[in-house]
Order: sequence, then structure tokens, then C-alpha cells
Amino acid sequence: MIYEDQAKDLKEALGLEWSPISITFSDNPDPEGSMDTQVSACKALEKVLYENAVINLSKENLLCIGGKFYLGLDNLPLSVGIDIWTEYHKGFESKKVTKWQMIKGPKPPGFWPWTKRKQKQFVVISPLEKANLDPHVVLACCNPEQADRITGLIAFSGYGPIKYYPLKSACMPMAYPYVTGKPLISFLSQHAREIFKLKIPSNKLFVSIPYNDFSEAVENIPNSGYGTAKPKKLTIKIMYEMLGQEVPRRQRGGQN
Repeated sequence: MIYEDQAKDLKEALGLEWSPISITFSDNPDPEGSMDTQVSACKALEKVLYENAVINLSKENLLCIGGKFYLGLDNLPLSVGIDIWTEYHKGFESKKVTKWQMIKGPKPPGFWPWTKRKQKQFVVISPLEKANLDPHVVLACCNPEQADRITGLIAFSGYGPIKYYPLKSACMPMAYPYVTGKPLISFLSQHAREIFKLKIPSNKLFVSIPYNDFSEAVENIPNSGYGTAKPKKLTIKIMYEMLGQEVPRRQRGGQN
């Protein structure tokens, strides 16, 4: 019931079109989830948004090799990743740049020796209110104004900068908070929109959040001005009174 309440509270407070998505890395599938073949992780996310689907992603049923890699379901030779990003996506000017970006960029669970998270057999995704397994990550698909409010709710209790990585796959945000314990913003990738013909509108983006931070953000809704708390009125006059000054007189031509 707690997940249902959290999904409802966030949707109503921010006017979200879709429920937040629950993402769980598990050794076992959700018994109520689909095991059907999925073309890509980003298309599976779309099914969750548009069809309220519960989906078990695995090495066996996920076709996109990039999705398997970023979710920690299967390995991907570095040379293949370099070729894909350089020769096919035209994302970087050279293989040297691509290699540097892949080594320095976000890591998937399980396949890099310096990631703390271990590989799991399944990645279970569903609308948050339908989650049968405790989520590791909650992903919100929203517009920029709503993203600003979600990140404001996260920051209300104190938080550092939230990262954005350009030229990364649309599925990478599913695992990043699980591996790092930190939120992430993603604009969805251009190549994912083109290759997989995503229906998600171009004015939508992803805010991906570790569940504990998400839970705290929802608790902050009634107290934060980015939630439902009514801010105190602040005018230019009040600003200058706080400084012990008078508002400068405005003159024509924009000069005082």
C-alpha cells in the first residue's frame, strides 16, 4: 500500500501524466510480471508507461545488447561498444574519445570491478503502485517543470548537484542510481528515439532516483514550496526592505 500511496501523492501534487516506474534488480522474477521477449529496455519502459505493464527483463528475453550491458544482465566487449557509439551512433569524433567516455562514464552493475552492486538475473519494472518487489530505483517520466519540482523535493532535506551525462543510452538511468546511490537526469537519447521509434514525447525527460531519496522527496511534498506548501509572497519592495534599502527609482532608457 505504501507504494500506491507514494505514486498517488506525487502524481497529484505535480500533475504527472504517468505513475513513477519501480525498478528492482533481483535474483527472482516478479511472478505477476511478463517474461515475453522485449526489443529494448526503453521500449519496455514505454510499455510500463502506456500499458501499466509489469515486466521481467533478463539476459534471455531482452534483445538489445546495449540494454543488457547497462542493466548488468550481460557483458559487452569494450571494442563493440566503441564501434556502436563511434561508427553507428556517430556520438563521438573518434574511437579514442569514445573509449575514454565509456571508461570514465557510468558503470553497469556487476561487470566492472569497481562497482559495489552485483549482477542480478532480472530487472523488474512496473508502475510503482503495482510493485510486488521493493524498488531500488524510481524513475519519473515528466516535463522540465515537473523535473524541477521533483529535484527540488529531493534537495529540500539537503542534497548535492544532480548529474546529467550526455550521449548515454535511454536505459542507463535505470541502473545508475542503483550503482551509485545518486539521482540522475536523462533527456532520453536521440538514437533510442530514432532506432526504437519511442512514443514518449520529445518534451518529456527522465528523473531517476534511488528509492530512499524518492521516499523522502514524497514526504517533503507538504512542507516544500516545490510540493504543495504555499510560499510566502516576495516582491521587489520586500527584497530591498530586507537589505534596509529603498527600491531604486526606475527611469526611462533603463538607467537610474
